[in-house]
Amino acid sequence: MEQSIKKKLKIVLIAFLILLLPLSYAIAYSYAIILNDEAMESTIMYNTDDKVVVEEALIDLNIACKIIPWNSTFFMNKQMLHFKLADYEAALETSTKLLKLFDDHPYYIIQQGLIYELLGDMENANKSYEESVRKYENLLKTEEQEDYNLEFEYITSLVIAGNEQQAREVQATLKQKYPEDEIVQSMPFLSKEEYLKIITDNVIEEDN
Repeated sequence: MEQSIKKKLKIVLIAFLILLLPLSYAIAYSYAIILNDEAMESTIMYNTDDKVVVEEALIDLNIACKIIPWNSTFFMNKQMLHFKLADYEAALETSTKLLKLFDDHPYYIIQQGLIYELLGDMENANKSYEESVRKYENLLKTEEQEDYNLEFEYITSLVIAGNEQQAREVQATLKQKYPEDEIVQSMPFLSKEEYLKIITDNVIEEDN
C-alpha cells in the first residue's frame, strides 16, 4: 500500500514538473528578450560613448545568447557592440558562432569578410566576399522570392566583393521589376568604403 502511494506521488511530481517546463522556458525567454532590449537601449539607442556601459551591455547579451542560443539578433547585437569598442577579434569570434549556428548564411559571411578586412586579413576577407556572392547567386536561382530583401543583400555582397558595375546592373533591374515600390526606387547605392565607414564611425574614442 505504501509503495503504491509513493508510486502515485512520484507520478504526480513528474507531471507537475512537466507542467512547469513550458512556464520556466517562457520566463527564461522573456528574460533574455529584456536583457537584449535593455542592452541595446543603453548603448545604440542613446548612442553612448561610455565604454563601461557597452561592456556591461555585452555581459547581458552574453547571458541572453546562452538562454536563447538560436536567436541571430542577439549575436548580431553583440557584434555591433564589439564594433563600438573596435574589438574586431571578439567580433570575429561572434561572427564565427553565427555562421556555425545559422548554416553559413551569406549575409553573415559578408559581415565576417568585413571583420577580416578591418583586422587587415585581406586573404580571408576576399574569400568571404567571393563565397557570399556565390551563395547569394545559388539562393536566387533555387529559392522562390517573396520580396526583394535577398536581392538587396546580393547587391551589397557584389559591391563589397568589388563587383560594383554588376551591382549597379542588378539594382537597375530590381528598379524595373518594382517600378511602384518606393523603397526599391529610393534605395541608395553605397560603396564598399561607405559600408566600412558605417562600422568605424561608431567606434568609441580612446579617451571615453
